[in-house]
Formats: sequence, structure tokens, C-alpha cells
Amino acid sequence: MDLFAALDQKKQRALQALQANDLARAEGLLREVCETTPGDLQAWLLRAAVHGQGGRMAQVVGCCERVLEVDPQNVQALSYLGNAHFFSGRYAAAAAAYRQAVAVAPGEATLRCGLGQALTAGGEGEEAVGCFEAALGLAPHSAEGHCGLASALAAVGRRDEAVVHYRKAVQLDPQLLDGHVNLGGLLAHLGQLEEAEQVLRRGLLTFPEAAELYQALANVLRYAGRLDAALVAYRRALEIRPGDGGALAGEAEIYERKGEGGEAYRRVRALIDQGVVEVTTVVVYLQVCRQHGSAEEAIALARRLLAALPPSAPARCDVHFALGGLFDKLGDYDRAFGEYEEANRNTAGEYDPARHTAYVDSLIAGFSADAVARMARAKLRSDRPILILGMPRSGTSLVEQILASHPQVFGGGELVDLERIVAGLPATVYPACMEAMAEGELDTLARRYLTRIERLGQGAARVTDKMPGNYMNLGLIAMILPGVRVIHCVRDPLDTCLSIYFQHFNFTHGYATDLRNLGLRYRDYQRLMAHWRAVLDLPILEVRYADLVTDSERVSREMVAFVGLPWDDRCRNFHETHRKVATASYDQVRQPIYTSSLARWRHYEAHLGPLREALGIG
Repeated sequence: MDLFAALDQKKQRALQALQANDLARAEGLLREVCETTPGDLQAWLLRAAVHGQGGRMAQVVGCCERVLEVDPQNVQALSYLGNAHFFSGRYAAAAAAYRQAVAVAPGEATLRCGLGQALTAGGEGEEAVGCFEAALGLAPHSAEGHCGLASALAAVGRRDEAVVHYRKAVQLDPQLLDGHVNLGGLLAHLGQLEEAEQVLRRGLLTFPEAAELYQALANVLRYAGRLDAALVAYRRALEIRPGDGGALAGEAEIYERKGEGGEAYRRVRALIDQGVVEVTTVVVYLQVCRQHGSAEEAIALARRLLAALPPSAPARCDVHFALGGLFDKLGDYDRAFGEYEEANRNTAGEYDPARHTAYVDSLIAGFSADAVARMARAKLRSDRPILILGMPRSGTSLVEQILASHPQVFGGGELVDLERIVAGLPATVYPACMEAMAEGELDTLARRYLTRIERLGQGAARVTDKMPGNYMNLGLIAMILPGVRVIHCVRDPLDTCLSIYFQHFNFTHGYATDLRNLGLRYRDYQRLMAHWRAVLDLPILEVRYADLVTDSERVSREMVAFVGLPWDDRCRNFHETHRKVATASYDQVRQPIYTSSLARWRHYEAHLGPLREALGIG
């Protein structure tokens, strides 16, 4: 239906001016009509469209209210009113306008999408899901509907379903910019960084001048530790959209990660002085403020930002984690724990500890001593890969940094290859299927991994793979990489679990947001590692974090000898080695050994009852 059909001459000229983006002329013509014929609802609606295109939302509201005084069920006015409230951040008012519009025209899918967007932004994700599902019932091939449903699903924690609908949206409409941006961002939050990068780079083929895509790509590269590449992407975003606060704040965070805190502070200070108070700016400011005597101002800014963010906004957890980190450094441990607790409440995802325990049970049964004795082994052999594993936050990054400081070692970081090999096996029969696998099949899997190691290592004698979670896969690893050297990092259980709880992990670590779940996860890890030691013949060196930081050179020499290399003094001065570190320990590996993380849990002892109980510690 064309609401602007049969326009008179003056309104027709105004519409042509609007289409040519000559907003001043269009507004002038329409103002004359509205002054001479104030009851011309069509002119008021067209005037609302002009103000909307010019970003003048208050004027849009005024025009729509004039129409609705005369025609309370005017769907176009209700739709414009909903849009104006939405873009002004008044999400409850936007939802109210769209509800009225949907009541008048229940068969219009676009109105249901508008209501769904307002509900999602206002923190009403569950109702929003229903709105978008109803919209797709009316228009199943609506890219807007699938994109909106994906956003609502992500907001309520149904992220795997959200990925499916973002993919569908982009497939239906490759010109849907938000689809590319949101799909890439969600994949990154799910830890699927390689695919996230691919999605965003494909989007740039369609939108080569989209600052949003460059900024999203920069975020992914930053998560992956490719800091220089991330800087290039942020700068390209700023070339397209100069002064963009998000991109400038992203640049500042890169400088902080690279150890250039002064430059990071200078950049965020400039943004704050310009009134740019957004999530990344505030988070970086919280990270660097203490050295510049501005902690109280940073805390106040964070509180102001949190008050402005919707209760369900995912970004709230970033601010709470950063506040927790600042209070921890200030020695205000009770306030720090409160912030970490709130951050984890905002981050909490799905995790079933009983299901994980059952999976560990299946690994122990499937790789029993008798079963392992019957299993074939790959014929291929290589002493190049070094696996560094254990629970997250147990010292894996520090161990890798020490080894990677040796000229014959390449630090590969957290490689997902072994996890993908396991994921590629039939889930219904793994690990039982291992007994049926022949040497040739195991060689094929080994070759996939070793080819990746060889390509990554650029001729290095040793290549580290420090994916902590590979402790889950040691049974398969022993079959496809017989004899591979394994360094198992062990840290005090309370310190390990607390450090995980204080860290903003992606959604693949669902256990990390609850102290009881953390304790149960750690117990399963302990018994699985005990089982591997009992049944596998892999060479495993256990490195205790406390020994590493109190007797660093002795333990470092032991590690270098274990991987079959001569000692090199650069391993002693590991903090001087310049290499990317993508994980949460990027700051630790830039500094000489320190012991302040030992028994850190004592600062938080009053809060650790659920963790102690789950760990079985009295």
C-alpha cells in the first residue's frame, strides 16, 4: 500500500526533494501545507519522514502525535512513532507504539519485527523471540525477521540457534549489513575466531566501505592476539568514519595490550574529554587509570555507563569485570568480588555439570587400560609438537612464553585443531569407536595435525600448542601422536578456579560463571588427568605454578630439557620476547616472574564457601 499515492503538486515536489535528500526544501514545502491545511494528515506523515531522514526524532514524534490526535489507529504514524522512540533509546515507548500498530494491522510482518527489535533492546528477549517467530510465520523469507530473531535468541542465551538465523538472514539478503556484522561478532564470542574472520571478510567484499565491518574484524583480530592486524583494521574503520568512538577505544585497548599504557591512557582520556562514554572506552580507562591517579573518576564513569545500559545488555559484564579488576588492584577485595559476581551473573550461560561428569566417565571407560592396550597407533611420528595443557589460568601462557623465547621454539598459541579432530568423530560412538580405528585412519588424523604444525612453525624444531582443554583429548592424542611430549600445568585449585571466575571467557566456558560448577569441573579434571597418567604411555612433565614462580630457572631448565633442546638464556628473560599472546595472561608474560598470584584466594576467603564445598576442601 502506497500511503503517499495521489499527492497534490506541492506534496509531490516535497516527496521528490526528500528522495533527492534536499531535506530543507522538503520541510519548507510541507510546513506551508501544514500551516495552511493543518488537517492534512498525509502532509504531517510526509513531514515526519523528512524529519526522520534528517535524524530529528523529537520532530518526528511531534508530527506523529498530530496525526494520532485525529486518527488514533493510523498505522504509518504508529510505525514512525515507534521508530523515533527506538532511535532515541526510549525502548518501552517504542514497544508501546508498535503494540498499537500490530493490534491495528496484525498481518504486517514488518510491524512485528519493529516490536521485536524494541523488546530486544529493552531487555524483553523472551517476548521478542515470540514476536519475530510470529513475523516469520507471516513472511518466512524475511531476512529482517531472521536477523531480528537471531538477535533476540542471542540476548536470551540461545546462541547456537542465533547463529543459524543470522546465517539464514545473510543467505536471504547478502546486502544485509547487520547480518554480516552480528554473525561475525557472535561467532567471535563463541570462540570461533577463524570462521568469524571469514564471515567478516566476505562481508567486506559486498561492503568494502563499511566501517562497522572493519571495526568488527578488528575486534576479532584483537581477540586472536593479532594486534598489529587489528590496528590496521581499526585505522581503516577510522578512515571511513573519522572520530568513531568505538574504533578509537579499540585502538586504545590494543596499545594497553601491547604494554603501551601511557599511549592507551592518552587516547581514552581524549575520548572521555570529548564526552565519549561507551563500553570499550570505559573498560580501557578502568585498566589504565590507577597509574595516572584517576581511579575514582574511572569508577564514577563506569557507574554512569552502567546506569545508562539496559539491564540485559551483554556489554554490562565487560564493565563489571573491569571494575572487579580495578578494585582487586586497589586492595578493595569485597567490592572486587561483588563486581565479579555481577559480571558472572550477566554472563551466565548454559552448563550442566552432571552431563560433563557423565562425559568424563565415558572417556575413562572408553579409554580403560584394556581398551588402550587394544587400540592401534598412528605410524607417523614427530617430535615437533609440544602440548601444554591443564585447567585455564594454571600457567599455560607463562610456560609457553618461556619455551617460545628459545630460538628453536615457535609459540603456536591455543590451537583448535585437536578439538576439531575430536568433534569430527561420531559423537554417538566416541570414544568407543577408537578401538575400531585402523592405523591408516589414525595416520590420516595425525597428518592433518602435523601438517598444520609444520606450516605454522616456519621451520622451528618445536611448536607449542597451549590449548588448555586438550587434557580432555589425551586419549585420542596418544593414539594419533604417540610419544608426543606433554607439559601439564598445575596450580592451587582455589587460585585456579578463582582466577577463572575473575576472567571474562567466551561462552564455551559455561562452567566459569558459577563457583560450584567451577569446583565440580576441577574435580572432573583431576580425576581424568589421574586416569590418563595411569593408562597412557605419553611422556608428561608436570609443572606446578608455585614452583615455576618461586624457582623459575630450575623449572625452566627442566622444561627445555624435557622438550629435547639445549638451554638458552633467552628463556630466563622471557618477558623481553616480543610475540603475540592472545589469552588473558598477555600482561603477565610481559613482566618478570612475580609471586603475587600465589594464595590469592586468601583475599576472597569469605566468599568461597560454594567453591570449597564443590572441591571437597574443608
